Parts: sequence; structure tokens; C-alpha cells
Amino acid sequence: MQSGDWNPNDARSWSRALGLVYVPMFPDALAKNEPGSHAVLMDGKASFALSICDDADQLKDRPVSWSWSSDVNHAIVVDSKREEFFVRRWDYPVARRFRLPENVGQAGKVVHILNQSGTLRAPDVVSHVLRAFRQVRAALHGQKTIEAVKVFLALLVAAERKKAGVLETSDINNARTVADVLSLLQNTGGTLDDIYQIEQRAKRAQIGTLLSDFSRPQPLTGCILEPGLLLRHAAGRLFQEANLVVERENFEQLHLAGLAPDAKSAGRLERDVRFTPPTLARTFACDKTGEFAVVQGHGWLWKHSPSSMELEGEEANRWFFRTELPFAYLAIFNSGVFERLLALFCPRVQGGQFDLSNRFVDKVPLPDLSQTDMVDGDVCASLVEMGRRIHAGRTIEELDQLENLVARIYRIPIGAVK
Repeated sequence: MQSGDWNPNDARSWSRALGLVYVPMFPDALAKNEPGSHAVLMDGKASFALSICDDADQLKDRPVSWSWSSDVNHAIVVDSKREEFFVRRWDYPVARRFRLPENVGQAGKVVHILNQSGTLRAPDVVSHVLRAFRQVRAALHGQKTIEAVKVFLALLVAAERKKAGVLETSDINNARTVADVLSLLQNTGGTLDDIYQIEQRAKRAQIGTLLSDFSRPQPLTGCILEPGLLLRHAAGRLFQEANLVVERENFEQLHLAGLAPDAKSAGRLERDVRFTPPTLARTFACDKTGEFAVVQGHGWLWKHSPSSMELEGEEANRWFFRTELPFAYLAIFNSGVFERLLALFCPRVQGGQFDLSNRFVDKVPLPDLSQTDMVDGDVCASLVEMGRRIHAGRTIEELDQLENLVARIYRIPIGAVK
């Protein structure tokens, strides 16, 4: 981007200058309800909500709740008339004020400001909403997971209709059962057939003040939930975390995806739910054909040339993916040994997953499986076979064998990492 193209009063200009993905904060039908223009600029690490208007005072504190509800840490508000912008993190009561950047170089310093903001001091929106999901599951104890998910979605839809003014506060406060919530939704229109088809037993469940709790400010920050923004910008992570809640509560031990024991057949196929969105993963996957693009997350490429060849960059990467080595690394990366190595170098973020930023993973030791004279061929072949099974979504029953193989590759005693 040329400096002459820089326009601090244009969200797309910020997007191009910082190399971030531009996403309108609101759908078109709702965007006109707020003064100015609003967007979420995303890259998975320094994402932020951006509001641009002639008078920032018109927006009051709403951009902070918008950023929290969109699952990004910061709100940046550009005041066009005053030629300044404000940066505020939703868990911090004070906004920082800056002069508008005059060029692309100055705009780039904004990312540095965001990255230096430190650890969050209050629950993010996903953690906040998942408390309600756990309460729903407790209220529907012993019933199918899909029923809890339907009820949870019904609560979110009702909260959104309250936010839009379709439902009154008294309606929300008087809804004490699942049936009450469904009645409110049906009376306010909309096609929600899957939600309405909740089993009778689930409809009788008592939810207390759970629905009205959605409308109350978050106790520590004062942020107010915008359910529409949550579902628009953070649905992937929300349902990923909801799936983990289900797995943790259903099993004594939480397994990595693809490594859990096979479920015993009940003799019939029952409808159930499992969320696996592409925006966030807690385990490693392999894409040998280049069919996927990493939008939120991290993609690792092979750049090292084998000793017997002279390859660089993309050529080395193509060589790597023509071999069986990606499957061996897939097995290594999904082992408990490698998880413990990651824990030594990579901090965990709010959701519990590792921060795999370059500054952390650069320090993680990786075995060079291309050095055939230094690697046990039988061990590597066994890892390839296990990696193939993980790649195909099949279970790995020989977990102890996997841990031992990876420990041998790293040449460390298995007892040192248990």
C-alpha cells in the first residue's frame, strides 16, 4: 500500500495498511442504526474492533461492549473531527488517546500497542457465555446433548430479540422455563424450526433467571452482551469451547481429537452434535494438498533442505509434502510428549489453547526426520502409520506406544515427560 493511499477515516484503508481481514461489524440492515462506520479487523492475534465517526462521544461506551461481544480484546474509535483515535481494552476502564496516523508507517505502530497490552484480567465473552451453557446442561441433566444445544441457542436468540427491542424486559424476566422461552420466540416470529423441535421433557426444565442474566452487564467490566455480534464474529470459538465442555463432562479423561476410544454401539444411530469449526483447533492437522487456507491460527511449512539436496523455501516445502514425513510429524505433534514440550515454551491464552506465535514456537525443539542417518527408520515408519490414522480420523489405541516412539525420537527417557 502506498502512503498516498492512506486514509485514517476509512476502515478498509486500516485493513490494507495493517494486513488485516476486513469484516463489517454489523449486517447491512443494522449498520445504519449506529452513527459512523464499524468493522472488525482480524488476523487471529492483533484483531480489534474499529469504529469511525465524526464525534466519538456519540458512541459512548458501546464500542467496548461491541469488541467484547465480538471476542476481540480492543476497541479503536476514530474521531474524524478531532483527528485523533482512542484505544481501549474491554477489561480496562481507561482509554488511551493518540493523534491520527499520518501515514502507513505510523498506522503500523498500532499493532505494537495492542500486542503489548498484557494478560486479560476478566473473563472474555466466550467464557462468560459458556457459564450459561453449563447451567443449561445442569438443568437438562441426563438428556441428550443436542437438546442442551437447542435450548442454549434459543436463549441466545431470545436475548438478541430483547436487544433489538422485539421483546420487553418484563417478558425476559418472566421466562422461567424452556417452554416460556420458546413461547416468546414463537410470538415474535421467525423460522426456528430446529429450536422449536425440543423434546417435551426439556421444555419443562427450569432455567430460573438465566435468560435475564444475558441482559445484565458483565460484573467485572460492565460490558453488555450483544448476542448478534457473538454469533457473527465468535461462533467458531464459542461452539468449539462448548464441544470441549461436553467432552470434559462426559468423559473422565479428555482425549485429543482422533485419539479418543471408539464409542460403544447402542444398536441404533442417534442424532448428536459435535462442533469442529475451522477457525480454532486444539490439535494439529495435516493438509498435504493445499486445499485449506489458514485464516485464524497457524500453518507450519517445511523450509529445511535435506542434506542430500539443495532446495530452498517453496521447493523444500514441495519436497517435504511429497514424502511420508508429514504423517510422522502429525503423530509427533499430537502426542503428550510434544504437548509437554510446548508447555515449556508457549503460554496458554484465555481459551486454554497454546499461543503458537513465532516468538514462542521458534524455541521449541523439533526433530529433523529428513536426516535418515540420524533417525531410526522403524520408529519413523511407525509414526507415519499412526499419523495416517490420525489424518483419516481413526482412533489411536496404542497411546503408550505413541509416547514411547516420540520419546525415542527426542532421545529422552519416557519417564522424564510423564
